[in-house]
This record gives sequence, structure tokens and C-alpha cells, in this order.
Amino acid sequence: MVKDKLNLPTPTPLEGRDKVIPYFLLGDSAFALTENMLKPFPGQTHAKEPDKAAVIVLTIAHLHNYLRAHSDTYSSGIRESESLREDYETLQPIRNCARRAPDNAKEIRKELGDYFLKEGAITFQNNY
Repeated sequence: MVKDKLNLPTPTPLEGRDKVIPYFLLGDSAFALTENMLKPFPGQTHAKEPDKAAVIVLTIAHLHNYLRAHSDTYSSGIRESESLREDYETLQPIRNCARRAPDNAKEIRKELGDYFLKEGAITFQNNY
């Protein structure tokens, strides 16, 4: 992504808007905010209801277990715990470094937020 080798489609405006928005992936606070990697606004969380977060985590765990049991392709990508332990022991500590997001990435995130609160809103989005 950093080297622009993902072959993402050409940026286009959102429906009913003029500003061109690039295609992007969604990440969490562990990722740097860039034009193609967006993350929530700082200090905001959508996990207002821990019960819903627990349901999401359990759903992901069940899906993972189902795929391991019923998919040869998925299971072949899972590494054994011994191998993971060896990898863990060779990891170097990660330095915490300050990083300032580019202004254009902040503008894209702001445009998307505005869009999804107005003409891009869906009827049930405030129910969760």
C-alpha cells in the first residue's frame, strides 16, 4: 500500500459529491492514517455496548473454528502454536513513535464522515 502496488481502482467522488475519494481499507488506531488506510477519529469508539462487542468477538471465533473444520484451504494457512512461539521469541520490541497524519488523509476521513451522516446514511445506523 505504501508503494502504491495494490492496483486499487481510480479514486472517484461519492454519490452526490464533487470531492474525489480514493478507495481505502479500514484500520484501527494501530495503523497510521493515510489516503488508503482510514481509521476512526481519535478518542472515539463505537464499542459503547460491551455486550455487542462480545457478540462480535464470539462470532469471529465461531467463523474461524467453522472454517478450520470445513475448509482445507483455510486450515492450511494456520500455523501450529510451536511455530508461532518460535516467531514470538525472535520479535523485537516495537518503538512507540509519534506520527502525524497527512492533511489530505484527514480531509478524506472528514468527507466520508460527513457523507455517512447525511446523504450516505442508512436508516438503521443509529440503532447500534
